[in-house]
Amino acid sequence: MIKRLFRFLASATLLLVGSSLTSVIACSCLGPGPPCQAYWNSEVVFTGRALSVARVEVDWEGQKIPRRLFRFKLEKSFRGNSDALIDVLTGLGGGDCGYDFELGVDYLVYGATVTGKPWVGTSICSRTQTVANAREDLEFLRALPSSPAGARIFGTALKFTVNFGNRRLGAPGAR
Repeated sequence: MIKRLFRFLASATLLLVGSSLTSVIACSCLGPGPPCQAYWNSEVVFTGRALSVARVEVDWEGQKIPRRLFRFKLEKSFRGNSDALIDVLTGLGGGDCGYDFELGVDYLVYGATVTGKPWVGTSICSRTQTVANAREDLEFLRALPSSPAGARIFGTALKFTVNFGNRRLGAPGAR
């Protein structure tokens, strides 16, 4: 009797949950890489203060998806948009990659433009962060305008030598 009741409750629960599900969008991302990579992979990079937020719905593959639209007061543009006010679209958080901006806080925002849309998109998958935590990024970004023509390389160089007994790879006389 108890087994039957348990099976019935389990089946009813699965039926209710299964019938109420619609498509689900979940967040999955790789790290954004170092500041130089994030800069070159972003169309818009700026510092600014989050002034306001509104909940909006955007069309995504035929579905209306809830999002948050933050308005920022531009402090400094490093790349792309240089309008005094910039709208930044992000998810709601909790699994949709939305960045949890706080109003009145200064941020370094890495974003992407969307053709035909007046806003910039960003997420937790980017290097977007508070200005207070962006020392490494800001050092890189502030050095860009004063850098001479050419390239900058960041990282560590290592040299490996392979020794095959008495013969060293690349050594004179090696066969």
